[in-house]
Order: sequence, then structure tokens, then C-alpha cells
Amino acid sequence: QNERLAAIRRMANPPDGPRVTLVAVVRILGYGKQVYESWPEVLKTVSEESFLASLRDCNATLAIPDATAIRSSYATVTAPLGVVGELLDWVKIFVEIAFIDTGESETLSEAAAKEWQARVDAAAAAKEEAKKNAG
Repeated sequence: QNERLAAIRRMANPPDGPRVTLVAVVRILGYGKQVYESWPEVLKTVSEESFLASLRDCNATLAIPDATAIRSSYATVTAPLGVVGELLDWVKIFVEIAFIDTGESETLSEAAAKEWQARVDAAAAAKEEAKKNAG
């Protein structure tokens, strides 16, 4: 995983997908505004040796006070591929838990399930298309 983040760490001015996703990750991990409002600080955080361990060890019952802001930040992001897509899925799970815990949205689970299924279907279609083109 660490090698897969290397390309992101080299991005001085990343596209919206990686930027929004990593900003959301550091917000969920509890870093303050001075970190998540500065891309160089986000990169510094992602480059820390303990970053992956903090993702793995993050408590799913963690209160996310700005879950609504995080949710709206990634609402328009096209599902990125690779490690960024995986991190975005991680963000969505934590935000979903925050909404379920507060009782704000019962339908978020359904929306997340539909989005996940759409991603699975798109990946399967792309794989099938690649097979057709190869043969």
C-alpha cells in the first residue's frame, strides 16, 4: 500500500479526486484545519510512517463532527481508481457510520450499497471490454 501512495505524494497540484479524498481522510483521522486546508500539510501527513497504521487502527465509532461537510466535499467526485478509490471507499464508510450513529440518515447505507454495486458493475464491464479488444 505504501508504494501505491507514492504517486499521490509526488502530486504538487493533484486532480480533485485525490485532493478531496486525502483531505477527507485527514479530517476523519482528526487533524485540524491547519493540516487539511493546506495541501502540503496533507501530503506531509500522508507521508508519515504511521499514516497507514492510523488508517488501519482508526476507530469506527469515532465521532466525526463535520461529517456533513466531508460528505458534501466528495459528493461530486467521480469514483477514482486505484488506491484513491479505495481511500474514498474508506471515507464513505466512516461518514456513513457517523450518519447512522446520529440517526440523520437511514438511506445512506442504501445509497452507498448502490454506488458500490455501480463501481463493481463498471469494473466488470471494463474487464469484459478489455477481453473483447484483446481477442
